[in-house]
Amino acid sequence: MTRFAFVMPYHISQNRGGGAEVQAWFLAAELARRGYDVHYICQSVVPEKSGQTEHLLGVDVHWLPQSGRFLWVDAGKYYRSLTAIMPDIVVQRMSSCITGMIGKFCRRYGRSFVWICTDNASPDPWMHVSRQRQIYRHMEVTWPKRLLFSGNAIICDIMRQRGLRCVNQAFTQNDIQQEELRRSCGVNSQRIISGHPRPQNVLPACDKLANAMVLWAGNLGYNKRPELFLELARSCLATNLRFVMVGGGVSEQRVRGLFRDMPANLEWKHRLPLDETTSYFDRATFFTNTSVKEGFPNTFIQAWLRGVPTFSLGVDPDRVIIKNRLGYVATDLNDLRQRLLHLASSPQEYAELSNNAQRYAIANHTIAAMTEHFLRVLQSVGIMAHQGSQ
Repeated sequence: MTRFAFVMPYHISQNRGGGAEVQAWFLAAELARRGYDVHYICQSVVPEKSGQTEHLLGVDVHWLPQSGRFLWVDAGKYYRSLTAIMPDIVVQRMSSCITGMIGKFCRRYGRSFVWICTDNASPDPWMHVSRQRQIYRHMEVTWPKRLLFSGNAIICDIMRQRGLRCVNQAFTQNDIQQEELRRSCGVNSQRIISGHPRPQNVLPACDKLANAMVLWAGNLGYNKRPELFLELARSCLATNLRFVMVGGGVSEQRVRGLFRDMPANLEWKHRLPLDETTSYFDRATFFTNTSVKEGFPNTFIQAWLRGVPTFSLGVDPDRVIIKNRLGYVATDLNDLRQRLLHLASSPQEYAELSNNAQRYAIANHTIAAMTEHFLRVLQSVGIMAHQGSQ
């Protein structure tokens, strides 16, 4: 029986991590359901769990102690955990200095390393350095701290580069990632499909429009540009639209700056566990994405499976929204507002886009479709030759 080990920073049951952890866990649990021996290695934010192994949905979750600010200092804990498990295939859906530890393990013991690209910045060999520079543009940081954090970023990127050279199969989420990974790192990749559970009940389009709610969900970081959603809500104060934001994961200073003057038609729900966040998608009429760039947002799939059209301020991986008429990609905030108000008062067009979204998601982004595609690729390249789905 093939033994998988997923190596991730956190586990979604502890309300930590993001879309990468969500997708890694969905895939791990589905592989276990199909009979594979699956392990999941991650840090625990609950000290009492550190060093323990917990059996969740057929997966052995190995809880590691939480690292400090500099992950590379105790990165060896991942290596030691892998040597104790001895998986046939190691899967990492993220990019950090731990990539180097996985590469070292797989090279030494002749195991297969499957790496999944999480966002458009990941193919950059100096990803951590670039992100650190972005932080300096938004925050005042003293020179001693700049030197310390920049040195940490360089170490992480060097370890990451070493690990990427050991990858047996890479996956990317869109054409931009695929081309950039090939150009920057010399690594060829296949496409990864993301998936989510199908909702048990989906509100009819007419019911969604009757109590129209515009949803935004994600972390409140600079790349997501949540301030644009607040501006959108403020511009719609004279309408009947309700605006809801779900998200956190940033400093108190950032939060105070964002919500200092919150419009009356906006509710902010802070950071919520996955199941609570999902309940807002169940009730949403429209979903809005204001990010600068993303790989393939989980939130798109959550919305589409429920027949919720999406409005994006630029993110449209491989033009999937435009080509399949799943919503609209706006040129600017004013364009987005006009399209939103138009669709809110056009029940026939709304029903059409809603149906398009649900049909597309069911055909392409269920957990079953994601897992079948993942296994098929591994079999086609010989990593799981002659084994087939179990």
